[in-house]
Amino acid sequence: MTAWPRYWDQYAWLADVAQLLLTERRQRYPDLVHKGKLTNVQAGEGLRLMQAVADEWRAIADLRPEPEGAHLIWRGDKAATLVSARNLYAHRLGKAANDPRLGATLEAIDILLWHYQRSKYGPIFPRDEADRKIAEAISASPCAEAA
Repeated sequence: MTAWPRYWDQYAWLADVAQLLLTERRQRYPDLVHKGKLTNVQAGEGLRLMQAVADEWRAIADLRPEPEGAHLIWRGDKAATLVSARNLYAHRLGKAANDPRLGATLEAIDILLWHYQRSKYGPIFPRDEADRKIAEAISASPCAEAA
C-alpha cells in the first residue's frame, strides 16, 4: 500500500478494531489449543502480539505516549499478527460477502497494516508527529536563524 487510505486517521475506530481482534483471539485460542491447531506457545505469542497492537492503538487514539515496552516488539511481528487476522477476515468475507461489518473490519485491518508498513518504526503517534511538525516549523522560521 502506498497511497494514503481513507480513514487512515480514524484512530479511535482503529483502536476499537484492534481491541476486537484481541478479544476474538482470547475467545478462539483456547479452543484451537484444545483441538491441537495451536500450541500453548503459539497461542501465547499470538495473544502477546495482538495485545501489543491493541495497547499501541488505544494509546494512539487517546493521544497518550507509546505504551512502555512497545518498542521492544518488532513492528514486523505486529504486522505479521495483523496479516494473520486479515487472512481470517478475508476468508470470513468470502463466505459472507454481504456482511458490511466484515468488510469494514477488513478495511480497518488493512489500514492498521498500512500504518506499520509506511514507517520503519511502525505507527507514528499523533503527538509525536505534531511535535515533529512544530519543530520543523520552528527551525524553518527566520527567528530560528537569529538564535
